[in-house]
Amino acid sequence: MTIKTYTKNSEQRHDVYYCAKSQIVPGLRVQKRATRIETLAEARRIEKDLTIKCIDELRAKESIGRTWGDVVDKWQSFRRASNEVLDDTVDDYVSMMKIWTHSFWEKEASLINKSDVRATMDSLIQSKKSHSFQTKVLHTIARVYRWGKEEGHIKGMFSSITSGIKASKIFEHTPLILTLEEMAKLLLEAKRQNNPWYPVWATAIYTGMRCGEIYVLEWGDVDLINLKITVSRSYNKRKRLVKSTKSGYCRTIPINTALREILIELKARSTTQQVFPAIPGWANYDQSRQLKFFCSEIGIKPVKFHTLRACFATHLLSQGVSTGVLQRIGGWAELKTMARYVRLSGVEVRGATDGLAELAPKDTPDSVVSMADFR
Repeated sequence: MTIKTYTKNSEQRHDVYYCAKSQIVPGLRVQKRATRIETLAEARRIEKDLTIKCIDELRAKESIGRTWGDVVDKWQSFRRASNEVLDDTVDDYVSMMKIWTHSFWEKEASLINKSDVRATMDSLIQSKKSHSFQTKVLHTIARVYRWGKEEGHIKGMFSSITSGIKASKIFEHTPLILTLEEMAKLLLEAKRQNNPWYPVWATAIYTGMRCGEIYVLEWGDVDLINLKITVSRSYNKRKRLVKSTKSGYCRTIPINTALREILIELKARSTTQQVFPAIPGWANYDQSRQLKFFCSEIGIKPVKFHTLRACFATHLLSQGVSTGVLQRIGGWAELKTMARYVRLSGVEVRGATDGLAELAPKDTPDSVVSMADFR
């Protein structure tokens, strides 16, 4: 407890502050303050009142326990401090929790039950969220709840609130992946129309680089002699700063002949360290809108910018590139991330039905019928 005495406008005043910290719930505390008190006697009386109020309020909160929102906030701080996952990724998980668990955000975490989780799943289904997104929300709830119990933020002994609850197997829309013909048409029309995005779209298609990685690519990263690009940085549009790649490590991408020609032409005109000139709107999330608009204009599927990375992965797998090589080139941190692209490419099932081709009827001399027989 503290009484601070000071002089203001030639008059003596007193501020009182008291903070009660819990010895039961880690990090829980109650603070109260009173300011501009005229007399010291009055300040001491208020000090006693604040002390009693703080202790009573603290005991009440200790008996109730933390809310689900408090636990999620604590989990966010823990994950950010661990440096195991990028801060942006952690923030995305927290944002997802705020949106889809808002119905029990202020509820005591120890009182949350399966009916609360089922209500969240129903909301996801009504919003037509995909099976994979539903699973992501469900797993995040389980992860945060388990961490809260382990760290003592959720009181009591409870079983998992997500056990037995599964994502709904609702219809999954076929993802918009450009065919090789559509990708060729995109590049041809963009070049023919001298679209400023042409070299950027081409780089995304030929390398699978993320938009933020292309944005900060410098000539020092491009080796036109050994035909390789070193990717070690990316642009964080939320924080407006250059950071490490999403996977956290640098990687090398080979330069094919088509991309080499584009880069040589860019370098001949370049006057800066940046490989690609600034395009209006690129730093403000406009790249997807521009690509969708152009695709619609030329009569192909309107895809967002990040889809070009999926096109790169899917078609390389279709052409026989191994998942291990593709993972190293594309910078995917885990092989399980590649599973979606393997499924889209069809490499796992290629040739599976070839054996049944032997059942096809074969033309033999005995099966040839003369039209004269029907005269």
